Amino acid sequence: MKTLSAGKFLLFFCLFLISGKGMAQDLERFRANAVAFNYLDGDGWSDYEDTSVLITFDYDLDRITVYSESRQIYDIIADEGEEIDDDGDTWQNYRAIDQDGDECRFRILNMANGDPTQFYVEFSFIKWVFRVVELS
Repeated sequence: MKTLSAGKFLLFFCLFLISGKGMAQDLERFRANAVAFNYLDGDGWSDYEDTSVLITFDYDLDRITVYSESRQIYDIIADEGEEIDDDGDTWQNYRAIDQDGDECRFRILNMANGDPTQFYVEFSFIKWVFRVVELS
């Protein structure tokens, strides 16, 4: 059996580390634990329902994926910036297109009082909100 010399091993190890950095994705993962809906021609927001849905943000692809019963894919087409409302809550706003080609807004609400982060998906006829926690 052949063995690698120390120099070849070191070269192989360095190449492995360099290639691993190049392949790493800028990915954030969240777990939604509740969801509520608002049909814009209806009576306002529903009560929150328990859920357990993985949501990923892939910043390399500018893509948000919601792994619900039917997978939802949102490709970000514009970063509409950040705003702070009168309560001191921070909103990050995006325009996106879903897997069917329909345009929507995707908004992230970080609450100043420490309440859980919320992700809003808003179409012209419906919107929903996920209450989320970040996964490590």
